[in-house]
Amino acid sequence: MKIKVNNTQYDIEIVGDKVRVNNDDELIVKQLNSDELKINEKLFHLDFTGEGEPSIMIINGMVYTVSKESPIHASIKEIKAPIAGRIVKVLVDAGSIVLKDQVLFVLEAMKMENRLLCPANGKKVKEIKVVKGQSVMTGEVLLIFE
Repeated sequence: MKIKVNNTQYDIEIVGDKVRVNNDDELIVKQLNSDELKINEKLFHLDFTGEGEPSIMIINGMVYTVSKESPIHASIKEIKAPIAGRIVKVLVDAGSIVLKDQVLFVLEAMKMENRLLCPANGKKVKEIKVVKGQSVMTGEVLLIFE
């Protein structure tokens, strides 16, 4: 996937708890809790301050604008939790056809409500994997598309 941080683009490959950035050395990433993670044993404190595209994040007191770029031809099969939290709203049903930027879920994390949006037009929901009130971990599958 491609991520743009403060107007610099990075190629990111994620395999388990390892991340490769721009085909360089692998980084070991461990999420300690909902607002802290370790990258190669260095601690980072995360504070998400805005949602949408691009997002605004504060990491160790520094402000970053972050956006995810995906090719139009990429086939999106599922929606995963971007951060650990609790599902406070499920706004779609199995069998629904959803549109790009339609709100699918509201996820409460770090005392903020985050809207999780559909990434593409005309997707049909095959299965909803969570219910309102359920706690989820980062990367947990919330929804599967056909």
